[in-house]
Amino acid sequence: ANTGPAFDHTKGTPDGYYMYVDSSAGNAFQFAELSGTELAPSSPTCQFTFWYHMYGAGIGRLMVVLRVGTRDTIIWRMSQNKGNKWNQAIVDVGRVDTKFIIVLKAERSFSVLGDIAIDDVKFANCQFPPVQDFCRANQFTCARKACVNMDRKCDFADDCGDGSDEKG
Repeated sequence: ANTGPAFDHTKGTPDGYYMYVDSSAGNAFQFAELSGTELAPSSPTCQFTFWYHMYGAGIGRLMVVLRVGTRDTIIWRMSQNKGNKWNQAIVDVGRVDTKFIIVLKAERSFSVLGDIAIDDVKFANCQFPPVQDFCRANQFTCARKACVNMDRKCDFADDCGDGSDEKG
């Protein structure tokens, strides 16, 4: 009782669902993790979006971690009380050239006054352009037969998914 948001972000009613961690359990500076399934390599435009609720005097940290094998890289973090409201996070994942996992990691602070919740987790713009029969005149034809705009050629980002748009 009296923990977590009064309503979810999706429906805006008490009938909805969300995931949350409550700081009344565990020890100071312990972590809770929520990880998804392994994802395919991503395009340079890949974004991870979600809504978060961080409320209470003793809020720790919420992090988005990019996990490749056994290596974790924090790509977004938020800390402290953000009020009794839902806030949107848009995290640029970018080009990842191998399989990876996104992990949401919440850290408890020294206090038991607060909780962190998440809702409406989504990925956007993570796939490479589809294979085409032909490309328009203002497009580059990738080695795998996908099309990208010429202004994306040699821009230090593998927009094709095969590296061909970055070769001289």
